[in-house]
Amino acid sequence: MFNLNQINELHDRFGKKSSLHEYLLALNAIGIDKFDSFVTDGYSEYYGVDNQMIISLPVHEKYIIAQTSNKEALPSHLKLHEQGKTDYFEIPKGLAESGI
Repeated sequence: MFNLNQINELHDRFGKKSSLHEYLLALNAIGIDKFDSFVTDGYSEYYGVDNQMIISLPVHEKYIIAQTSNKEALPSHLKLHEQGKTDYFEIPKGLAESGI
């Protein structure tokens, strides 16, 4: 059974774009089958075998998701992130502002 300390340690070690594949493999190796992360405040729900579920704490301030979606803004936000012009906290803020 996995725990939040293990998840945090893996995120600290592999939680970068360049090591995303290794991060996902490491999560799977400790028993995580899937996880959902939420734009609103960055908390995540991790799911494993035997219906195990762990919920992480929020990692940033609460972002209000725009009522109207602007899907044309999504590629711009992703491109800025790929270029290293946004960090982990700026990308969900931009997505929320775009209603994504």
